Amino acid sequence: GSLYLQADNANSGDVPVDRFDGINVRASLQTANGDILLRSLADIHVFAVITSTGADIGLDAAGDVLQDADLIADAGNVLVIAGGDYIMDSAVSVLANAGDIVADATGNISLAEMSAINVGLDAGGNITDVNGGGVTNVSATNLSMLAGGSIGSSDLGSPVGVNNNAIDTAVAVVEASATTGIYIDEVDDLIIGSVADITVAVTILRDDGLGGTLNESEPSTLIVAAGLSTAGGA
Repeated sequence: GSLYLQADNANSGDVPVDRFDGINVRASLQTANGDILLRSLADIHVFAVITSTGADIGLDAAGDVLQDADLIADAGNVLVIAGGDYIMDSAVSVLANAGDIVADATGNISLAEMSAINVGLDAGGNITDVNGGGVTNVSATNLSMLAGGSIGSSDLGSPVGVNNNAIDTAVAVVEASATTGIYIDEVDDLIIGSVADITVAVTILRDDGLGGTLNESEPSTLIVAAGLSTAGGA
């Protein structure tokens, strides 16, 4: 079956101060064929692995999404929505090798490792590399990135041809748009072109307590202009 969790403690007046935490996942969550959808009016903090063997995973926080353990959708998609920042620990992954990943943050995206057929990243601020130079951030067929700040950053302290702050990719096609700069380090050949819109929807049917059902759905679409574009930087 599916798993749906919602936390409505949006402000400290709703609950005792020591419980103003949103959702903290401290034990592993797993479904075989059902979607997993977590919604919080505060933060979502993932301390333990979340796995859906045959369906999708969705995290939707009005605040930050803090990921300290893997998200694994073996045969589905992963959707992350953050009203603040989406921060991945440097050692964690998001895996959807048979599906798509969309991450949408009003603030910054701190990127460790993602693997999927299609990956879409949309940050109101910066998209940064947190696992260091030479360690792949995104493995995919198609990658779209949109940032209100920069995608990766410069690394003037390293030798010529080395940028430990770039977004490290192993992709076939990339398109990206940023305000202040784009820094990508691709492992092999790369096509700069147009990637089709990437849409991930996580849908849960749940009991409404009155003998009926409620449709809880989180759709997200990422659209980026073709090619690479930046208002400044490199």
